[in-house]
Amino acid sequence: SVNEVVACHAGESADIAQSDGEKRRPQKPIENNTVVPILAEDKAMKSFVKLPSKTFHRRELKAPAIAFSDPGKGRAFFHEALASGMCESYFSLAEHFQTQSHYAYCGISSLCMALNTMLIDPGRVYSGPWRWFDDSMLDCCRELAVVQKKGIAMSELACLAKCNGALCELVYASEISFDKFKSDVHLACSESNKQARPVMVVSYSRREVNQTGSGHFSPIGAYAPQSEMILIMDVARFKYPPHWVPLHALWTAMLTT
Repeated sequence: SVNEVVACHAGESADIAQSDGEKRRPQKPIENNTVVPILAEDKAMKSFVKLPSKTFHRRELKAPAIAFSDPGKGRAFFHEALASGMCESYFSLAEHFQTQSHYAYCGISSLCMALNTMLIDPGRVYSGPWRWFDDSMLDCCRELAVVQKKGIAMSELACLAKCNGALCELVYASEISFDKFKSDVHLACSESNKQARPVMVVSYSRREVNQTGSGHFSPIGAYAPQSEMILIMDVARFKYPPHWVPLHALWTAMLTT
């Protein structure tokens, strides 16, 4: 089901092909203390890349969505949200923004971001001596092998949140009004609530916001109240960048099964 909202708070590699008569361009040795900037895509080298068949590199972000980095509206919405005190979630989530490690892990990665954002100690080692949440740790309530094949329901995601130390409120969009949803968005994004560090994760239909795919999870980062635009911190960053969508469009997408 995709008509749900959950709010939680703390308590390629590519082969390079060359023609026989062509040589790689010589590489200049890098001296100690030399800064080597990456300025732009090397289009000459790109022509030699042999792409794997039946694969994709990103999707075009179409209206009504507007990219977060858009030099016009995208940044204007961010300034609006910041001036309105509706950016608190963004700053804490940005510190822990991650790309889902498997194409079916949108829910798992959204929760992973939320748990790290709320500074919850997993009590388990991530690497070396460090304790940190990773997608691979969220394997109770529904086995990850099953998630990879069938995805995860919001109720199971809420179960995972509780199993890992978060207080979690599961809210079905079909059971509340649009105004109540807007109020919950204010609560999650407002700087007046930064001590509680709440995180809102939404489940919605991508098709309703003119995107490819179907049901998807991602956290909410900010809200521009005058424009009524909401920032989706899309964990499928290999597909779409973080982007703004109209609040009511997201609401409709949440109601769609």
